[in-house]
Amino acid sequence: APAQLVAVSTRSSIASLPALVEGARTHLDLPESSTSFVLPLTVSLFKVNRTISATAKLLFLAHVYALPLSSGTIVTFIASVVVLSFTSVGVPNGGSAFKTLPAYLAAGLPIEGIIMAEAVETIPDIMKTVLNVTGDMSAAALLSRASRAPAVAPAAVATTERAA
Repeated sequence: APAQLVAVSTRSSIASLPALVEGARTHLDLPESSTSFVLPLTVSLFKVNRTISATAKLLFLAHVYALPLSSGTIVTFIASVVVLSFTSVGVPNGGSAFKTLPAYLAAGLPIEGIIMAEAVETIPDIMKTVLNVTGDMSAAALLSRASRAPAVAPAAVATTERAA
């Protein structure tokens, strides 16, 4: 929750990193590898909101302008947005829609609709940042859990096979 409060107040996932690290260490007891490597990596690269919000905006604007979208167009758009999401910076409006403008135009949306939707981006940007910060902590927790999973010793496997 502290990292999410920082995300709401700053609209910056990078500004939330110290609170993410502190929360991961104190509340979740994540290992040092997660707090010093995974969290900074996810904050800088992992923008989960981009795929969700851009696709929602595409579908909304296509509905407003009564434009039909084929499944191939939607899949291509999502793939383009996923690739472009790795170049988004973690600062307020750092991942503006103008980076993905070619993807919207290739999907057949009119440019005026994209610009009007971008004009009201401040409030959704708060929720997008919270989604990013939550996704970053979730990724670190899941990776930590996966690395903590007990490995089955080969001797235990051999004993189990002989008993069968």
